[in-house]
Amino acid sequence: MNEDNEIDVNVFLNFLTACMYDEEMWEALVQRMMAGTGFGREKTLEALDAIYRVLMELQPRN
Repeated sequence: MNEDNEIDVNVFLNFLTACMYDEEMWEALVQRMMAGTGFGREKTLEALDAIYRVLMELQPRN
């Protein structure tokens, strides 16, 4: 976290990427998001894709 208690974009992006490469972590993330949002699987996957794309855009460039 940074000084403003906000999660660093890179930290969340790294977490999401790690989940994508681990089938069990990915499924757990999808299931928790489905339970938390009430979305079905397809909408949840669309939401995760949108989150990933936004994070990629927000990622600081060196």
